[in-house]
Amino acid sequence: RTLPNGKAAGSEAVLDALLRDVHVRQGLVRAALEEAEEDTPLSFVGSAKISEGVNALVTRMQEVLKFSKNGFRQTPNVADGFSGLRAAAERTGVFVLLMGNLGSHHTDIDARVFRGFALADDVAPFVIINEKDSRAAWSFTLLHELAHIWLGQSGISGYDGEEEVEKFCDSVAARFLLDPVELEIFDEHVIAGIDDMKARIESFATQRNLSRKMVAYNLLRSNRINRSMYKNLSDAFDVDRMAQKQGQRKGDGAPNYYVVKRHRIGTGLVNVVRRLIAGGALTTTKAGRVLGVKATAVNRLINGTRAA
Repeated sequence: RTLPNGKAAGSEAVLDALLRDVHVRQGLVRAALEEAEEDTPLSFVGSAKISEGVNALVTRMQEVLKFSKNGFRQTPNVADGFSGLRAAAERTGVFVLLMGNLGSHHTDIDARVFRGFALADDVAPFVIINEKDSRAAWSFTLLHELAHIWLGQSGISGYDGEEEVEKFCDSVAARFLLDPVELEIFDEHVIAGIDDMKARIESFATQRNLSRKMVAYNLLRSNRINRSMYKNLSDAFDVDRMAQKQGQRKGDGAPNYYVVKRHRIGTGLVNVVRRLIAGGALTTTKAGRVLGVKATAVNRLINGTRAA
């Protein structure tokens, strides 16, 4: 699903190509796991129903992930919070990748086009997070996509969904990270205007490692702000995000290519590919396809050494 006003020229074609690419990667991983006789179905995939309610799914996800709101908030910052949540998801068998293009910045897909998508599969479920989005938003998106996995449904996601399943997954992600009663702090006094509200949301979100836009969205859904205020806040947060991205690009130096690549691919997928290659279930050529690199770079990527 795309976000409102998020379509850009050619963006849908690039997103479609990205979806096809990830489908191929998922198929290769599943086939290799079957070859290695490691294809035991993950019991939580497709185990939930919307009719069971938001709280029931949140509880089940916390139990399987062995991760909760409290653990998330105890991390020093939003990046560490996401890393902890991602590691928890990968331990269950879900592969979580950061992808925002087809391998070149010329094909960058803005977060207004898609924030993430899930490919539900009972052996090799994949979740893709758009790395072009703000880091503070990654955790909400991951939880939204995990809710899709628990429902056994694939889909492209973001905020403001009108369909029942999208609203449900948004609610699950929000409830996992935020108790609705916490929003009552915004009822304490009349907000003077957008600048005041923006400052209060900033403080509230920072204290809890949350995305400002996620907080604003939940204020909208709880009728604490109107849609006009939400739109103004959302636009302001997008401007901040783009300015931050520009600042990061101007920073000194560049991180090691393989370090960045491993971070984007995720420890879960890197470890599985390493094991499948060692066991003969995955060729180096196919491993390169799964990891999005040339076959000659696979060894260095998965082992941290130079390819022969």
